[in-house]
Amino acid sequence: MIRIWLGFIGWSALAATGVGFAGQSWVGAEEVGAIWMGTVASFVGAIAGSLPLAAELSSPTPKPVAAIGKATGLRLLATLGAGLIAALAGNWDRRVLLGSLAASYLALLAVETGWFLKQARKERSTS
Repeated sequence: MIRIWLGFIGWSALAATGVGFAGQSWVGAEEVGAIWMGTVASFVGAIAGSLPLAAELSSPTPKPVAAIGKATGLRLLATLGAGLIAALAGNWDRRVLLGSLAASYLALLAVETGWFLKQARKERSTS
């Protein structure tokens, strides 16, 4: 499970970096911190949400629907918590922070979905 999960973290880190740099190019220098705080908050949520999926891929009795439900809830709660901490921790432009949070949430959700489907197909073909 750990190896599978670390693979996901690597892909998510690359995607989050790309989203952060793309967002950074759209805003002024004073708003770069808000871009990165939103991206990091989404990354925290993605890591948390991937735990049930990695556990599901390692499970001998697969229950993908339950794992997806758990992952969605955990991801949303962790992202909201990290986003709230980011909003309260600094003097960021909240619109930029929220925009970055939303954009990176969607981008990392796409990465997570693709990663889970690829791993599930791989597990199915080897069993």
